[in-house]
Amino acid sequence: MAQNDLDTLRSLLRQLLTATRIPVREIERRIGVGHGNFYAILDGSLDLRVHHLLAIARLLEVPPGELLAAGCPRSNESAKHHVDDWLGRPRPQSGTPTAVSAEMVEIIRTAVREEVAGQIRGRRS
Repeated sequence: MAQNDLDTLRSLLRQLLTATRIPVREIERRIGVGHGNFYAILDGSLDLRVHHLLAIARLLEVPPGELLAAGCPRSNESAKHHVDDWLGRPRPQSGTPTAVSAEMVEIIRTAVREEVAGQIRGRRS
């Protein structure tokens, strides 16, 4: 995986986990890393490992592949084959979305936050 994609993936993970508003110590406990290691993983001081991604996906209740697809756009764009190609399985029909870009994730997140804020303001009136 290219360093740029790792940086993008770490940034995406930081955004997603910040959006959960779960305290850092609780995130560390739930993904199985020691105190202080969460930020070390996100800043690249410690390796981001597959078991971290799987634990984060479980925490967020999202498919692990979606984290990689959204966090590694350059690697996805440069891929010449799909796993199904190597396994001789038919691929999903064209036009079927298989990944969400990091940009689209941010657009959706912003829209949801604005909608929730509007509903909260509406209740207070």
